[in-house]
Amino acid sequence: MDGIRIHDAALEISEEDLGELVAKRSGALAVTKLDFSLSPETLNRLLKDLTPRGKPSPKAQLSEGRLQLSTQQGNRRMGLDLQVGSLRLELSEAGIRLVSG
Repeated sequence: MDGIRIHDAALEISEEDLGELVAKRSGALAVTKLDFSLSPETLNRLLKDLTPRGKPSPKAQLSEGRLQLSTQQGNRRMGLDLQVGSLRLELSEAGIRLVSG
């Protein structure tokens, strides 16, 4: 599977905000449930598109329970190897917390 696949999602939008979105003026949408997959190819494409022009983009490799990110800047090679199995994102007033499972 290439791209982004939405397995499950729940969205809420008021009648007023729906009218604003349809009129392309403004609007608000609340996401109350989200379960999606991102393919390795799409992740690498996003990393490339988000990297400033002329800079080398990071590369991502995915395997079961592992995400490896690497980049090269001049003679310096940098990498991050997450061997955590799964991650859970928690949002609160204190900030964003990423917890391995």
